Parts: sequence; C-alpha cells; structure tokens
Amino acid sequence: MSMEILIKIEAPDLTASLNNLAAAFGNRVVAATAPTPATTRSKKQEATPKAEPTEVKAETITPPATAPDPLTTEEPPKEEPPKEEVIYTLEQVREKLAALSRDGKQAQVKALITKTGAAKLSEIPPEKYAELMKEAEAL
Repeated sequence: MSMEILIKIEAPDLTASLNNLAAAFGNRVVAATAPTPATTRSKKQEATPKAEPTEVKAETITPPATAPDPLTTEEPPKEEPPKEEVIYTLEQVREKLAALSRDGKQAQVKALITKTGAAKLSEIPPEKYAELMKEAEAL
C-alpha cells in the first residue's frame, strides 16, 4: 500500500519547520520545490505583500514490512461480558429457603444459614444473599 501526499504551503517560513516535522516522523528528508511563478498581479494586489505558494511533495511512504496487516491479523477472542449479579431481597431468600424446608431439607437449610456465620436468616447481611441463593439452588 502506498500513499502520495501533496501539500501546498503559502508560508515559506513554515516550510523548514514542516520539513523537520516530516523528517522526524519518517527519518527522511523532504525536499521542497521552488516557489511557483506568480501570476500577473494588479497594483492593488502588489500593495499587499503575500508569500509565494510553495509546493512540497512528500515521498511515497510505505509501511514497514514488520507491521502486521490489520486485514489478515486474527482478532483476539472476544471476552464474554461479565454476568450481572442478581441482587436478592430478604423476602426472596426466605421464600427459597422455606420451599427447601417444605421439601424436607430443613437440615441443609440450617447448615446454609450457619455457614454464613449467622444463627438465623435475618442476621445474614444482604451482600451474602447471592452466595446463599446459589448454594440453595444446588440443593
């Protein structure tokens, strides 16, 4: 892939600065061409001094051979978006544990509650509800 850039400058004092900038980017010297001949001017135009336009042709710059081609480069595997954690209320947890108790799993429900460090459901902090519900679902 190659690219040709043509820059027309009407401020000759900036030419050296732009050449320095171009050289810094490409480590190449960019030569400026001589100013183009002025067209016929009227006396009114001659009264206002203007800098002559300067054409600067930049070299054709090709990307380095070591740069990977973005079209053929494999895309990194897409990460799965983090699953949103459901926020449970005391009522939801109580309902789930009550259903398990009715199904004859009172001992497992009591073990889940004590595993959180609480003696009863109302003593469990809300930030532990998700973990408790996950373990209750496994029963």
